[in-house]
Amino acid sequence: VRSGTAERGTLSMRYGGKLEDSGYWRLYAKGFDREALSLQSTGQPGFDPWRQQRMGARADLNPSAADAVTVQGEIYQGRHGESAVLSQPGSATFFSTSAITQAVSGGHLLLRWQRQLQGSKSLTAQSYLDQAVRDWPSHVWQRINTFDTDLQYRHRAFSGHDLVLGVSYRRTEDTARPSTTGIAADTLAMIELYQPKLTIPTWSLLAQDDITLRNKELILTLGARLEQAGDEPSTVAPNARLLWMPSEDQSFWGMAGSANRTPSRTDSSGLGRIVLPAGYRVNGRTLAFPAFLDVSGERDPKLRSAYELGWKQRWAPGLTTDLSAYVNNYSQSSSGASQLGLCRTDQSTVAASCSYPNNEMTRSNSITARSHGIELAADWQVSRQHRLQASVTRFAMETLSSTAELNAFGSSPNGSGSLRWSYTPNDNTELDLALRQVGQLTNTAFGQSVPGYQQMDLRWARRTSPTTQWELVGRNLLGGKHLEFVSETGGTASSLVGASLSLGLRLQF
Repeated sequence: VRSGTAERGTLSMRYGGKLEDSGYWRLYAKGFDREALSLQSTGQPGFDPWRQQRMGARADLNPSAADAVTVQGEIYQGRHGESAVLSQPGSATFFSTSAITQAVSGGHLLLRWQRQLQGSKSLTAQSYLDQAVRDWPSHVWQRINTFDTDLQYRHRAFSGHDLVLGVSYRRTEDTARPSTTGIAADTLAMIELYQPKLTIPTWSLLAQDDITLRNKELILTLGARLEQAGDEPSTVAPNARLLWMPSEDQSFWGMAGSANRTPSRTDSSGLGRIVLPAGYRVNGRTLAFPAFLDVSGERDPKLRSAYELGWKQRWAPGLTTDLSAYVNNYSQSSSGASQLGLCRTDQSTVAASCSYPNNEMTRSNSITARSHGIELAADWQVSRQHRLQASVTRFAMETLSSTAELNAFGSSPNGSGSLRWSYTPNDNTELDLALRQVGQLTNTAFGQSVPGYQQMDLRWARRTSPTTQWELVGRNLLGGKHLEFVSETGGTASSLVGASLSLGLRLQF
């Protein structure tokens, strides 16, 4: 159980047991109630509290020496608020910041069976059913039913080869309609879907082989995935990996591969509406007035190629470093052409020249882009009581064409880092102190940016008996409230994250 300033209440319970010699089972239930963030515009609490409850069960069974079976199921429901910026072209201000509440519910059932065959071969079959229901005012009411099943065969009978072959089938049934729960009648929907019901079947084939080129030292992995989703063209995503372990304390690896993205529901059969308050930058200039922008068209970016190199070194018992660098090349990323430049900046003519539906953007796939970065992590167990962990990341993403882009290429920080000190003076006491630095978001979309920030988190835990542990957690303790994100489409008001404290109690029996 936990309670605090931002996390008003959290309760989780789990109870399990053994089924004689057949396996184990457990039941669980969880629930939480979280406070709203603060609005950047006023500093007052926003409209985005979050509450959810879930319960489920799992059993891991061994009906025979060669079989392992897992059965798992869960149901959930909840509500969470949103400080929504609603599009109202008929009003004097064109939009309003309003409280809306999204209702969510759903559940899933999963069954997995693994059979150990003769020799070094095995067969794994897994199927699951999932349902998710969302009632999202000013967006959509949506119910998604998913059935997924896959079969994998592993063969290690050939010397130096670990072969995996797989086939899978997924069927998604998506039913949607406009949601107007609790909003004004003249509000424009943020999402409009042209098809009230859409069914997408997806087939895929997988082949992968881990090839030992030198015993316990050099391993080559070759693999490929063939996928066919709905009416989309078939895609192939190959990859190759090489792992070299010259000693027990050192390893190097490299990877080359590619991937594809299946278009979302809105991409393939709908439009998204973007709210542009005054101050946004579009077509190279800053808006002096609010406006709305309808965006439609294809969006199917492809990860054309990806490369990664890594090195892990254990310098001494308890001291390890991990270094990796990567480059990702993207093709057919989302871009668009807009008619918004036809609007006037004279406030008296805004309603006539810039109100909905005169502003439209046709989306296409004509952007070429590249991201690259480097990551360094260190883990040092100084002594039994002290442990230090540190990480540093540098990241950059750039477009390689001049077409106006819709993707927010500045929505990840160029640099971030963290330092954590863990102190365990005895078996009953734990203390963790974490410092983190997050760099600026230079351009999340339409000229918006988020300043970088530094923060500190603290955790203290004390076991007062073999069955009882107390825990005190503080987050964002360096004072003041800070901005961590903004809505890339203008659909939600900017909110601030502040300091929080919580006290927790754990009972185990």
